[in-house]
Amino acid sequence: HPVVVGSDVISLYPVPAQNTLHLDLNWKHAQTATIAIYDMMGRVVNQWTSDYGTQYFSTISVDHLSSGTYFVKVNGAQGQIVKQFVVAH
Repeated sequence: HPVVVGSDVISLYPVPAQNTLHLDLNWKHAQTATIAIYDMMGRVVNQWTSDYGTQYFSTISVDHLSSGTYFVKVNGAQGQIVKQFVVAH
């Protein structure tokens, strides 16, 4: 289920994720974003920067993550989106 912030949309699927997590971003305004995955202790377990544009799609391996709850934080020039997801092996 997408989370709408203004007209910016992020989708994460499947939930729970087993081996891979798909992240789809649709921005109202073209921008780059820093995308980070945090564990429940607030530690960054993965971080990268998206390409410039209004859409960004990524397939993220979650094989190395322990089963549990994580957060994806997307920091764009136009704002921030935070979404929770679960890894279940």
